[in-house]
Amino acid sequence: MSDPVAVTVGAEAVSISAIRRFVEAHEMTDPRYSDPVNPIAPWAMLSSFSMPAYWTPGDATLPDDVLPPLPWDACGIPAAQSMTNRMEFDYFEPLRPGDVVTTEYRVTGVTPKRTSVGDGSFVDFELTFLRQDGVVVAIERCSVYRYFPFEDPR
Repeated sequence: MSDPVAVTVGAEAVSISAIRRFVEAHEMTDPRYSDPVNPIAPWAMLSSFSMPAYWTPGDATLPDDVLPPLPWDACGIPAAQSMTNRMEFDYFEPLRPGDVVTTEYRVTGVTPKRTSVGDGSFVDFELTFLRQDGVVVAIERCSVYRYFPFEDPR
């Protein structure tokens, strides 16, 4: 397995209150999410719990037209814009309160391509999501089109 091009750590641990709020907002009735002794988080929460902090108090405010740094930017493929065009997940272990998620980003392929929006490359990634004990909880395979947009002829 190749070395990751980026590694991120979720900004906070899985919590019972976050699970409760998510389950309530989505009216999810699976009793495993509200188990009083050993609840699990819905799989849809993986992205939230794996997201690193992009801003903290004391940091400069980001301009309106600027995105925070994204792990895709560490792949070494230059671009002005990016869009995700494919995502597949395999889930192995549930997330539980107290878990902290680390994500390892690996490039598995690069395909240069000219599209109607610009010149760029489809970059295939494999993301490995790990709990704090090193256990793999999920793997994501995705493709991100990194490109330089064509000038608008108007």
